Amino acid sequence: MATRILKRRERWFLWPASVEPISAEAFDRTFYRAHQGEYSHIVIEAQGWMGSGGQELVARIQRTGIPLVVRLRADQLEQAITESPSPSSAVQFEVVFLDWDEKLERGLERLAKLGEVCQLTWQLDRTVGLLPVIEKIPEHLWPQLRFLCPYKITASDPNYSIAEVARVLEDLSLRYPALQISPPLQYEISNPQVDRRQEREPLVTPSIRTRPYANSPVVSYIIPTYNNSSRLLTVLRNLMEQTCSAGKFEVLVVDDGSVDGTEEVVRSLMKRQALPFGFTYLYFFRGQSRRMGDTQFRAGLARNLGVKWADGEILCFQDSDILVPPTYTNHLIEAHKDHDLIQPCRVQVKGAYSKGSHLAKDLRDESFLERQPGGYWDTFQERTVDWNDDRWRWRHVSTFCLSIKKEHFKALGWFKQTFTGYGFEDTDLGLRAHRAGLSFLLSREQVYHLKHPFLRSEYFHSPLAKDLLLSRSIPTFYLNNLDRDIFLALQIYFDREMLKTKWKEKVLGKLRSPTANRWNQSLLGREEA
Repeated sequence: MATRILKRRERWFLWPASVEPISAEAFDRTFYRAHQGEYSHIVIEAQGWMGSGGQELVARIQRTGIPLVVRLRADQLEQAITESPSPSSAVQFEVVFLDWDEKLERGLERLAKLGEVCQLTWQLDRTVGLLPVIEKIPEHLWPQLRFLCPYKITASDPNYSIAEVARVLEDLSLRYPALQISPPLQYEISNPQVDRRQEREPLVTPSIRTRPYANSPVVSYIIPTYNNSSRLLTVLRNLMEQTCSAGKFEVLVVDDGSVDGTEEVVRSLMKRQALPFGFTYLYFFRGQSRRMGDTQFRAGLARNLGVKWADGEILCFQDSDILVPPTYTNHLIEAHKDHDLIQPCRVQVKGAYSKGSHLAKDLRDESFLERQPGGYWDTFQERTVDWNDDRWRWRHVSTFCLSIKKEHFKALGWFKQTFTGYGFEDTDLGLRAHRAGLSFLLSREQVYHLKHPFLRSEYFHSPLAKDLLLSRSIPTFYLNNLDRDIFLALQIYFDREMLKTKWKEKVLGKLRSPTANRWNQSLLGREEA
């Protein structure tokens, strides 16, 4: 199978902060997380570097062979230089700063004698400003310079709002064309209000794993699910209908902490009928219950977990309410010879036909389907131009049934861990695929979306609630990329007042107003500026 070779992105694993020595067992458990996630570097913060167990921790990490990065704040430089343990081999340093002065510059020169300063992370702060800082940073250090823009939570905190970040960085790029504005390498910026106790790299072993064929599968269907056992059962029964030869695909179900007896339902199916494909079931435990639309949306994390156990060359991220046609596995194997990222056309099944045991082969008649002419997805899927010719093609990337070569997925850096609310974790992957120059294909194969029960929908079938959830997730998407095209393509989500105006006018029925027309044109891709 021909494949495009991508340079693999660095992935930095942040070691849990501690000033005390850790036991060998705790070290091995933490290191296994980094190893299983295929991280390229391990990062420790200043307190771990300079704590009582710092020298032992550094030595242990270096014995693993994974490069070590020490993250320091500017005000910790002097202490780090005078008190840090002597590394047994080369250590890289990242320095985070708010302002620039001669003391910081001299400290960096001294730090360079302990190891390479691989990244200078400038944390933007409106009390310090931008121009007074950039004018003092020597131009030869610009290639190492990255821009860290934290979330603005309250009106009084010193961070820039997301719209302000877009404006001030664009102004900075116009003033200094040679300055590359990028977020810090391998940072994953998240909302600080989200519970940080959530496990981002869970250690999970399968509770069910059957491998009926000796040969490795070509396609791995990875299906995250949460309290959706009845539709998941239909999805599994539907996958039994694939017409490809035995052993060509496997299915991995990642249960995102369900409490509806999903595993028992799956085991009951397997007792009644042997699954004609390799099957893996992983239970991703939740420490607390969740509500639809909250900040415990872990679909990206669940998909990453599935990838760790997937054997196929092609990963197909499929939702637990999507039915694929019987020929879909063969279609993916053939289409991926010429394309890197493939997404089919999704059609909505009417609610009355989403509850039973209908399979894809039963739903071909239009009477079963619920079309939405002029809607976002129908308009995109009906287009006749090549998806690759769309300037903002990444915005239509969605994991309802998205396939990508595993080699490419890992090279792009997996799903980011910071998306803990509904929306944009798949768009973010699409943006990275777009930047890497991967070939996109909007397949004309139809997949069937079973309608959620009202209480199972993240936004309760309300377009307004969906927009509000997306506006809550857009800062994570933008701040992790600092890409001007995100602001241009999705501007309405940056401005709550614009969003309110859209919905106020919709409620009042003014669908032909200039604001509504601009919104529709922008969203549906009819204008590019």
